Amino acid sequence: MGKITGDNIGRQMAIILDDLVYSAPRIQSVISSNGIITGRFTPQEVGDLIRTLEAGSLPARVNPTPVSERSFGPIKGATTLP
Repeated sequence: MGKITGDNIGRQMAIILDDLVYSAPRIQSVISSNGIITGRFTPQEVGDLIRTLEAGSLPARVNPTPVSERSFGPIKGATTLP
Protein backbone atom coordinates (compact mmCIF):
# COMPACT_ATOMS: atom_id res chain seq x y z
CA MET A 1 0.00 0.00 0.00
CA GLY A 2 2.86 2.35 0.78
CA LYS A 3 4.35 1.93 -2.71
CA ILE A 4 1.02 2.47 -4.47
CA THR A 5 0.07 5.53 -2.44
CA GLY A 6 3.58 6.96 -2.50
CA ASP A 7 3.66 6.77 -6.30
CA ASN A 8 0.24 8.42 -6.60
CA ILE A 9 0.25 11.35 -4.16
CA GLY A 10 -2.15 14.03 -5.39
CA ARG A 11 -4.26 11.54 -7.34
CA GLN A 12 -7.55 9.96 -6.33
CA MET A 13 -7.84 6.38 -5.15
CA ALA A 14 -11.24 4.70 -5.24
CA ILE A 15 -12.54 2.69 -2.30
CA ILE A 16 -14.41 -0.14 -4.01
CA LEU A 17 -16.48 -2.88 -2.41
CA ASP A 18 -18.14 -5.47 -4.65
CA ASP A 19 -17.65 -3.34 -7.78
CA LEU A 20 -19.26 -0.25 -6.20
CA VAL A 21 -17.23 2.92 -5.60
CA TYR A 22 -17.94 4.12 -2.06
CA SER A 23 -15.51 7.02 -2.05
CA ALA A 24 -12.63 8.38 -4.09
CA PRO A 25 -10.41 10.45 -1.80
CA ARG A 26 -7.26 12.20 -2.98
CA ILE A 27 -4.02 10.65 -1.71
CA GLN A 28 -2.26 13.27 0.40
CA SER A 29 0.57 11.18 1.81
CA VAL A 30 2.00 7.68 1.87
CA ILE A 31 -0.35 5.19 3.53
CA SER A 32 1.43 2.21 5.05
CA SER A 33 -0.18 0.86 8.21
CA ASN A 34 -2.57 3.77 8.86
CA GLY A 35 -4.32 6.34 6.73
CA ILE A 36 -6.57 9.33 7.13
CA ILE A 37 -9.44 10.16 4.80
CA THR A 38 -10.46 13.80 4.90
CA GLY A 39 -13.28 15.62 3.18
CA ARG A 40 -16.74 17.04 3.59
CA PHE A 41 -18.67 14.07 4.94
CA THR A 42 -21.90 13.98 6.89
CA PRO A 43 -21.85 11.87 10.07
CA GLN A 44 -23.96 9.27 8.19
CA GLU A 45 -21.42 9.13 5.33
CA VAL A 46 -18.55 8.72 7.82
CA GLY A 47 -20.35 5.83 9.52
CA ASP A 48 -21.14 4.18 6.18
CA LEU A 49 -17.55 4.51 4.99
CA ILE A 50 -16.17 3.09 8.26
CA ARG A 51 -18.50 0.10 8.04
CA THR A 52 -17.56 -0.42 4.38
CA LEU A 53 -13.83 -0.35 5.08
CA GLU A 54 -14.15 -2.64 8.09
CA ALA A 55 -16.33 -5.14 6.20
CA GLY A 56 -13.96 -5.92 3.36
CA SER A 57 -15.17 -7.68 0.24
CA LEU A 58 -18.26 -9.82 0.55
CA PRO A 59 -18.04 -13.46 -0.57
CA ALA A 60 -21.34 -13.35 -2.50
CA ARG A 61 -22.94 -10.94 -4.92
CA VAL A 62 -26.55 -9.88 -5.22
CA ASN A 63 -28.10 -11.07 -8.45
CA PRO A 64 -30.00 -8.19 -10.12
CA THR A 65 -32.43 -10.68 -11.72
CA PRO A 66 -35.00 -11.96 -9.21
CA VAL A 67 -35.09 -15.71 -8.65
CA SER A 68 -38.89 -15.52 -8.37
CA GLU A 69 -41.68 -12.97 -8.26
CA ARG A 70 -45.17 -13.11 -6.77
CA SER A 71 -48.08 -10.83 -7.46
CA PHE A 72 -51.47 -10.56 -5.81
CA GLY A 73 -54.40 -8.23 -6.21
CA PRO A 74 -55.75 -5.61 -3.79
CA ILE A 75 -58.37 -8.02 -2.48
CA LYS A 76 -55.62 -9.91 -0.61
CA GLY A 77 -54.83 -6.79 1.43
CA ALA A 78 -58.49 -6.20 2.18
CA THR A 79 -58.81 -9.62 3.79
CA THR A 80 -55.93 -8.97 6.18
CA LEU A 81 -57.34 -5.72 7.62
CA PRO A 82 -58.85 -5.91 11.14
